[in-house]
Amino acid sequence: MLNALVVTISGMNLDFTKLVPLYGSSAATKLASAWHQQFVGWGKSQTAMRFRDFTRFLKWIAARAEVAPHSVEAAFFLGVQRCQSTSLTQSVVHAAGEAWATRLRDRDCFEIVSTTNLLSRRALLESVSVCLQRLARSGLWANPGRLRPVISGKIVGGNLPSLGELNKVSREKLRGWVKPQHGNLDWQEVIRLNETRLARLRSICARDLAVGVAKWERGQALIADPAIPVAGNPEVLISTEK
Repeated sequence: MLNALVVTISGMNLDFTKLVPLYGSSAATKLASAWHQQFVGWGKSQTAMRFRDFTRFLKWIAARAEVAPHSVEAAFFLGVQRCQSTSLTQSVVHAAGEAWATRLRDRDCFEIVSTTNLLSRRALLESVSVCLQRLARSGLWANPGRLRPVISGKIVGGNLPSLGELNKVSREKLRGWVKPQHGNLDWQEVIRLNETRLARLRSICARDLAVGVAKWERGQALIADPAIPVAGNPEVLISTEK
């Protein structure tokens, strides 16, 4: 049973046993199996983030089902717990996801997260939305479609601009590269600049990597060359000189 509840992806173990007290072993095993089917091959950090966010969503659903037994969250919870995929229709799954999303879109609601950072809220909403859609492919429930993202309000946080958003400043007092206001950006030009600048950055990295590899291969060849004398042990050489 333990092996059926622990999924290994990219060398990382994802433990679904934490869901057993809430959903039961049968449902947790189905979730683990579906997760392996849909996320095998994903990167380690991305898989860890998706797993953390989705188990958080499932725990929130279970808590909501307890305090609001007639809610759509309760309907979703019971459908998953009883492994009744037929009851988990598109409308039920989408409504349960939207109940979660609505709270994340409301910056005055701290039921799910304590931060008002829209970037964090948007990432959490999008992560759960992706999981609901992907796991639907394994037949756990109907595909709910994409949840409405966090888009209202001003985006805040330490987000870094893309290469295409950076403009060269010619004025003497503002040297280097700056990010202009979003309202002044031509996004088609941003996309074009991103492609051009990323291609250039990649060529620079590839060139430097090739130089490094060539130096390493030259060093390996010198080490393997029997015609080149091998340096003696430094301690032996020093004692001999004395």
